[in-house]
Amino acid sequence: MAATATREKTYHNYIGGEWAPSASRATTRRTARRGPMRILGHFQASDTRDVDRAMGAAREAFDGWRKTAPVARGNILYKASQIIDAPRARRARSRRARNFARRARAQPIPAWKIARRVAAAPPSRLPSSSSRPS
Repeated sequence: MAATATREKTYHNYIGGEWAPSASRATTRRTARRGPMRILGHFQASDTRDVDRAMGAAREAFDGWRKTAPVARGNILYKASQIIDAPRARRARSRRARNFARRARAQPIPAWKIARRVAAAPPSRLPSSSSRPS
């Protein structure tokens, strides 16, 4: 049986509008909490040089952001929130679809169960003969 090779993804730092490796080029491997054999990916082991680069890029970008109209900034932040929440919304839609399909596959209640429930119901809960339409 041939072993399947899985490629582990390497994540970079987003600094100054570009994805870049850390200055030290060092990475750390992260695994899932529930399963140590499930590797989430390799993440940059950033140091002070990366922080300085990020802070410099933020200082440069601040002037343009400050001059942007508040409504435009709000629209940008709203769009960013939609991008961040999109996977969560997809999972919720998928969950609703699975629940709907599960209910659609549900079997009808057998007649003997309905008869047993009616027989066990107190007389006050049963429909009276006077309330039936003629």
